[in-house]
Amino acid sequence: MQAILSAAVGVLMLMIASAGVLAQDALVLLKRQTIDLGQRVHTLDLADAKGAFRALRIKAVAGPLTISRAVVRYTDLTSHLEDRRILLLTGERTREINPTTEGQFVESIELQIVVAPGRRAEVEIYGRQNTTEAERVRQDLPVVSEDRDAGGTGGGSTGKKKASRPTVSRSVSPEPVQRAPEVAAAEAPVEVMAGASADAGQPPCVAENTCTPVRVFFGTNRRRDDLPSRVAFSWQDTGATALGSAVVTVPRAAKRRTGQILTPTWWERTVLRIPAAGDPARHFVIVPNLLQVYSSEADFLAAVARHMAQAGAYKDHAFIYVHGYRVGFDDAVFRTAQIAYDLGVPRAEDGVIEPFGTPFLYSWPSAGQLKDYAYDQEKARVAIRRLRDFIELVITKSGAKQVHIVAHSMGNVPLLNALSQFVGRDVAGAKVSQIVLAAPDVGVNEFRELAEKVKSLASGLTLYASSSDFALEASRKVHKDEPRAGDVVAGRPLIAAGVDTIDISQITTCYFCFGHDEYVEQSTLLNDIAQLMRAGIRPPHSRTQNFKLQVDGAESFWRYQP
Repeated sequence: MQAILSAAVGVLMLMIASAGVLAQDALVLLKRQTIDLGQRVHTLDLADAKGAFRALRIKAVAGPLTISRAVVRYTDLTSHLEDRRILLLTGERTREINPTTEGQFVESIELQIVVAPGRRAEVEIYGRQNTTEAERVRQDLPVVSEDRDAGGTGGGSTGKKKASRPTVSRSVSPEPVQRAPEVAAAEAPVEVMAGASADAGQPPCVAENTCTPVRVFFGTNRRRDDLPSRVAFSWQDTGATALGSAVVTVPRAAKRRTGQILTPTWWERTVLRIPAAGDPARHFVIVPNLLQVYSSEADFLAAVARHMAQAGAYKDHAFIYVHGYRVGFDDAVFRTAQIAYDLGVPRAEDGVIEPFGTPFLYSWPSAGQLKDYAYDQEKARVAIRRLRDFIELVITKSGAKQVHIVAHSMGNVPLLNALSQFVGRDVAGAKVSQIVLAAPDVGVNEFRELAEKVKSLASGLTLYASSSDFALEASRKVHKDEPRAGDVVAGRPLIAAGVDTIDISQITTCYFCFGHDEYVEQSTLLNDIAQLMRAGIRPPHSRTQNFKLQVDGAESFWRYQP
C-alpha cells in the first residue's frame, strides 16, 4: 500500500512539474503586418525578435487569405519549408510550424500567397517560447497564453478558444503628444513595403552607433523583380514609373576612402561567413524591411516631406542622381547614398556625419553588364519622358528650395534630353541650382545643342571631362572612335558656351562608377562638388586651387593640376 501511495505521489509530482514547464511556454507576438494579396511573395523580417523560439504560428487578423507555402529561415542559415495550402479565415491561426524541443533564432518567414487582386489582409506572426514572466517584462514583448486548439488536420485553428488579453510590459511610456489632425495625418506611416510593416524602425546598428542611415528616394522604370528578402528591380523596362525609397547603412568605424562603397569581399563571405548582403558595421547595406514602394505619388511626397523636415543643416537642398552605363539598381542606390554621405557635414554636438539634404535617384533599366552597351543606350533614351516627369515632381512638389542634378556617363543622355523639354515652359517650384555632368557619353554635336538649351535652367552647368573613364572607352569603340562630350582629346576637353568645363583626367570620374577600388585625390573632386551644391561658388578656380584656368584663344576651360 505504501509503495502504491509513493508511486501515486511520484506521478502527481511529475504532473505538477510538467504543468509548470508547460506554463512557462507562451506565444510571443513577433510581427503584425498588412499584406497586399495581389503580390505573390511576402518576406517578413523577424531578425529583431528577441530570444529563441520552439515553433511559429500565423494568424489572420483580417482575412481571408490562402498561403500556398511558407519558408522559415533561421540565423544559423538553416530553413524549414511548409509546402502545403493553408486557408485562414479572420481570427484563425495555423497549427505550429516546425515545432522543436530546442528553440531557434529566427531570421525571417517568407509567405507565398494565392493571388487575390485588389485585396489586403493583416497577419500576425507568433513564436512559442519558453520564458519566465520576468523575462517577458524585461524584453518588452506582448505575449498571449498558449492554447492547444491547433492540432487538427486543417490549416487554421478551430477558433473555439480565445487567446487571453495580451500582457504588455510594465515599463512607463510618455504620454502621447496631442497633434493637430493635419499634422498627425502628415506624420502617419503611408509606405507600402514588401517585407515589413510601414512603420518599421531603424536597423540595430543605428542604436548601436556603428552606422549612419541614409534614406534615398527613387523613381525607376525598371521592372520589379523581388528577392526572397526584399523589394528588388531588374534590368527590364516596365513601361511605368515606380516611386519608392531605400535606407542604406554606411559603416562608421570601417576604414574607407572617400567615394568607396564597401561590400563583402570573397574572404568575408566564404571564410568569415558574412552574409552576401553585408554587415552594417563593415559594409554598405540596403536594409531589407525599409526598401519601400509607395502606392501613390501623394504617399511618396508625404514621406519626402517627413524626411526633409529632419534633414539637418541642408534640409532645403535636394539632389537627383542619374547613373550611367552598366549600373544595376542596387549599385545606383549605393552610389546615391554614398554621395549624400560624403557631401555631408559633421554635427556640432557629436561629430556624426549628417548626410547632405534629401537624395533622389532616377534609375533607368541598365542591364548592368559590360557586353550590353547597345541595350543600355536604347533604354537610356526610352527613359527620357519618365525622367522628365520625375525631375518635375521633385522640383515642383518635393518642398526643396534648391535642387541639384548630377548625371554620370550615359545618364547624361536622358538627363539633357529631359531638361531640354523644360525650355519655354513655366515650371513653378524649387530653383534648379547646379547641374553636374560627369563624363557625358553624348555625341559632341548633340551635347552642344542640348547644352545651349538647358544652360538657362540652372544657376550653373559644370562638365567634368576625363581621358580615363572606362565607360567612355567602351563608347568610343561603339562609335568608331568618335569623341564624346566627356572625352579629353589631345589634351583638350569639349568647350561649350555657358558650361564650366574641367579636365579631371588625373582624378578620374570613376568617383561615380561602381565596383572600382582605385580612387586618386577623390577628396578634391568631392570638395568641389560640395562647394558647388552648398554655396554655388563659381568659377571653378575660386573654389578649388588645383583647378587651373586654361585659355585657348577666345575659349577657356579648367584643368586639375596637383
